[in-house]
Amino acid sequence: MAKGYIGTASVAGAGALGICALAVAATTPALIGPLGVTLWFVSLLVGLASWFAVAAFVVERKLRPTAAKNQLITNSLRRGLLLGGYVVVMLGLSSLQQLTMRDVLLLALFIALIEFYMVMKR
Repeated sequence: MAKGYIGTASVAGAGALGICALAVAATTPALIGPLGVTLWFVSLLVGLASWFAVAAFVVERKLRPTAAKNQLITNSLRRGLLLGGYVVVMLGLSSLQQLTMRDVLLLALFIALIEFYMVMKR
C-alpha cells in the first residue's frame, strides 16, 4: 500500500504543480479571472500538500520502520496538508499585499498548535 500511496501522491502533486506552472507561463490573473485564480490556488495546495506528504511519509518511515503504514499515511497526509496550506495562505496573503510578519508567526503558531493537538490526542 505504501508504494501505491507514494506513486499516486507523487503523480498527483506533479500534475497539479504542472498545471500551476502552465497557468503562470501562459496566462495572467486578469485573463483567468477570480475563478481561475481560485482554482490555481487549489491546484497549488494539492500539489504542495501531496509532495510534502510524500516527504513526510518517507522521513517518518525511516525514523519509525516498525510503525503501521496506515498510521504513517494518515500522519503524513495531515502534515502535508498543514505545510501546503501554510505556504498557500502565505502566498495568497502576499499576492494581496496583506502579508505581515505577525501573520506569518500567528499562522505558524496555529499550525504548531494543530499538530500538537493531533499528536497528543492519540
